[in-house]
Amino acid sequence: MYTHRMPWTEAVLLAYLAKKRAETAPGVGPDTDLYWIKPEGYGYVEPKAELMRDLDLVRRDRDRRMRRAVDAGHERLRDQITAIALR
Repeated sequence: MYTHRMPWTEAVLLAYLAKKRAETAPGVGPDTDLYWIKPEGYGYVEPKAELMRDLDLVRRDRDRRMRRAVDAGHERLRDQITAIALR
């Protein structure tokens, strides 16, 4: 969740992550047009720009870490549930 106290660069990452999640919905394509607006002006990043590739690397690394954490939690719970069931 973004708040006004966060750096605007974090908003870029959060917006990108939200857009990638939205791609599971029908009609949302894989390309992302990225703009930002600041008092000094605005910026546009092409869908194939290096920043977009780097954002996707961060997203994929984040997804891998989350999957590993969920898997580790599942293993701990499975062991606890199995121990309870064997009593």
